[in-house]
Amino acid sequence: VIVDIGDTSVYCQIFSSLVSPQPDRPNEGIIMFNLDLSHLKHVSETNNCNEKLGILRNRISNILEKSLKDTK
Repeated sequence: VIVDIGDTSVYCQIFSSLVSPQPDRPNEGIIMFNLDLSHLKHVSETNNCNEKLGILRNRISNILEKSLKDTK
């Protein structure tokens, strides 16, 4: 999916795979998010750029995961 809003473009790609549920929770699934923000490195070439992008990636992943889990 590519979304353009003004001069900003967002690219989203979704992958999925089926895995066996955990034995102690046979009726529950797993959802995980992985964000790739490596293309943002050219914006800020400071020494702590990777650390800042890692923090941003974790925050976005947590927000997405919590949003879906809270919908039940």
